[in-house]
Amino acid sequence: MGNLKKLLSNKNVVTLLGAILIVVVLFLFYRWRVNSAIQPVQLPYAMHSLEQGAQITPDDVAIVEVPQQKLRGNVITNVSGVYNKYASCFIPSGSLFFATNKDGTAGNVSNESTTNADYLYKLGKDQVAFNYPVDINTTYGNSFFPDKYFDIYLRIHKDEESEKITFGRFINNIKILAVRDNGARDVFATSEELRQPAQMIFGLTKEQNAYLRVAEKLEKNVEIILVPTAADLKYQDTEVPEPKMINTELKEYLEPYLEDLTIDSNSTTTTTTE
Repeated sequence: MGNLKKLLSNKNVVTLLGAILIVVVLFLFYRWRVNSAIQPVQLPYAMHSLEQGAQITPDDVAIVEVPQQKLRGNVITNVSGVYNKYASCFIPSGSLFFATNKDGTAGNVSNESTTNADYLYKLGKDQVAFNYPVDINTTYGNSFFPDKYFDIYLRIHKDEESEKITFGRFINNIKILAVRDNGARDVFATSEELRQPAQMIFGLTKEQNAYLRVAEKLEKNVEIILVPTAADLKYQDTEVPEPKMINTELKEYLEPYLEDLTIDSNSTTTTTTE
């Protein structure tokens, strides 16, 4: 006992023992970190592609072992956090499920179902949804994306005998809300299937809606042309202006035909009377 006290009173011995203790602690900590990193964890993943809004069932989920060091974002580690939830976006086959992404944005799983009518929540104040038929050509090779902007031009054949034509931009800064195929599916919801655009949905005021419906009805004399713009880039940090009709001459040409339309002020329904 006396020898031990004498030994511990030696500063060199205490320093050596302290150094050895630090090395042991660092080694054990390093070993624990390495084991934690390489220790695989079991995670649920999508057995096949899931469409946006699809409810996730046990038949959609399998388990895979992944080293913890490869995990990124707020990965859902328990199947109970996936079952009976909904795909908040298109989920490719083999993907893990996330509550949130690395940047803090919402992940690919939500508690509520998303439907094809979600675009209605993007409508501006006093706007109604306008559903316009499109194809691969009128969308410039399927380059019209939701949240991008476009202008509407009209080409009007006023006088067939003199072949007089009036052409100009009619409504500008229109935001695209959704693009659907013939099955009303989101054209851009999947990267595994090439979907052809058939309908493009955007928001207009009731007045703009009425004038554009007239232009559609007068298809023999009026040609509607969609032109993509970069309004979202043009204004950047400032709010993009609401769409407005900017060509008085075109508006005046269509105005007499408005009486042929019946517009329900309490809904978005527009009908024509023959």
